[in-house]
Amino acid sequence: MHFICWGGAAPTRSEDTRAKFVGKRNRVMVPPGGVRSERYSGKENDQTGLRYNSNSPLPLTRVASPAVPLTSHNSQLPPKKPRRDRSGEMRTVRAAAKHPFREINCSCKKKCNENMHSEQRRKIHKEFWQLDANARRNFIYHRVRRLNKQKSTIGHVSRRDSTFAYSLVHPGSNEEISVCKVFFLTTLGFHPKNDAAVMSVMYATLRNASTAAADRRGKHTPSNKMDVTEIRQHILHYHPQVSHYRREHAPNRRYLPNDLTVRSMHDDYLEKFPDNPCSYETYRKCVSAENISFF
Repeated sequence: MHFICWGGAAPTRSEDTRAKFVGKRNRVMVPPGGVRSERYSGKENDQTGLRYNSNSPLPLTRVASPAVPLTSHNSQLPPKKPRRDRSGEMRTVRAAAKHPFREINCSCKKKCNENMHSEQRRKIHKEFWQLDANARRNFIYHRVRRLNKQKSTIGHVSRRDSTFAYSLVHPGSNEEISVCKVFFLTTLGFHPKNDAAVMSVMYATLRNASTAAADRRGKHTPSNKMDVTEIRQHILHYHPQVSHYRREHAPNRRYLPNDLTVRSMHDDYLEKFPDNPCSYETYRKCVSAENISFF
């Protein structure tokens, strides 16, 4: 704790000469029992940066200075984080950035590098990532054929029941060329050892289907979703009416008398429908969804 003396002698640790600290920041030194004065001599302490009057015999007391409103002159607020664009176009752009084109020296017996050069592969890669998610699934489904496995091992049960054959269409001659799995994955920008994108399409689609199964992520019905049909019927049983005075400005808003409350309506619902109970918050949301208010 630092003390500032008004004379030449050092202060004692008595209550009269002890510096009192009030507040945490933006603090100034004023005499105890007094007010902040503008008649300081202009001297400034090197350690604390506080200004004081060397002619006054009174000790200093720290008090909080009044709050200064934030303006464009005295402060710079940090910029807000931009909202993430979740449109289909931006999702396609982000997906393409995560799967760049991959060069590969294929040495398989199908001679993939000789049948299709790097320029044709880059064109296929560019066209593939200009498609949306379901169109990319159709592309994979029509370029991969599912065949019955050709070899079986005796002695144990194998989980493998299919063999997949991969092919690409040459951009120049429109000829379908049989390629290996690694060549197919790297042409589309996937890792050569990660075939999850292909397997997810092939196993989700039925055999001999004309198109690939659509992506169902985010479209499943929640397991805890409640049927609110009985709740809506119970709310409408109170016969909400359109107000005569609000019909011009709020034609879709309906009203119930002010002697009713959402709590009383919810209690009545629990008594009449004990087999399908709901929470008060669920009932209140249903009332709000019906665009109902109270007089």
